[in-house]
Amino acid sequence: MATLPKLETAFAAALAAGGALRGEPSDEVRALAAVLSARLAGPVLEQIAALAAGLVDPIAGGRVAGWRAATDLTCNRAGLIVAGDLEAAAHAIATEGATLSGLAVKDRLRDLLGYAYFAVRRHLGLDVRDGDAPARPAGDAPIA
Repeated sequence: MATLPKLETAFAAALAAGGALRGEPSDEVRALAAVLSARLAGPVLEQIAALAAGLVDPIAGGRVAGWRAATDLTCNRAGLIVAGDLEAAAHAIATEGATLSGLAVKDRLRDLLGYAYFAVRRHLGLDVRDGDAPARPAGDAPIA
């Protein structure tokens, strides 16, 4: 299930199998939901329904696309941890080519740099909270 439409169909089918899909499912969703209903235990289907109940509209808002982008960024972060080298991780991202998330390389590198920055601050015991930013020396311009 590499394409976004297929993932969205699988998500909708899981919701339909759990009885939490709002609206009329497509034939493809209905068929996959029947397979899931037959293969998943009742408590699993109940848990799907319970989780979906907390969402205003489980299908709208690009939830699957957002999840896929988050998994891409998480993999990049894991790569940094495994490599232990920001430059090597950034090079791997820059030369990786297209990903399933569709995020631009620039955005993926920006996320990795932010993650590395805060990981280092956390390691050094420096906590960054709203209103706790250290004062800049006079004439020191903020980084844009």
